[in-house]
Amino acid sequence: MRAILSVFASCLLFVFIASATETGAPGQQAIKEILAGAKWWTFIFEFTPENLPTDRASSTEFEFFWRGSEFVGRSTKFVGGSNCEFNLRIRDDGFDFQRCGGFSEASVASLDYYPYDKTYPFKRLNVPQKLWLAPKPQ
Repeated sequence: MRAILSVFASCLLFVFIASATETGAPGQQAIKEILAGAKWWTFIFEFTPENLPTDRASSTEFEFFWRGSEFVGRSTKFVGGSNCEFNLRIRDDGFDFQRCGGFSEASVASLDYYPYDKTYPFKRLNVPQKLWLAPKPQ
């Protein structure tokens, strides 16, 4: 009976891991490592029906880093000196953060991770204001 339960538990674990991999959900630690892996990121935002930014899109730069045991983000090039640091809520498939730089305090943005998109690996496409996050070349 133990052998059967052990095999059953192993199968469930395999199905769980395989489904996370298939959906592109690498897990919270991997999301943190991806974000910290680039020195700067370009954050692009635009109201558009398109799934890629146009030449009318606005952008700024972000950086992500560890401060002790806390993982935080910081805007670095908002117009008018409205740069700020922000806390992140890391999910298995992306992250959420409190927008700054003139946005209301209730403005929380969610970006999902797309592992096969090397240009814009983090984005939000399901609302009128689209968001993209691209690693900035060094």
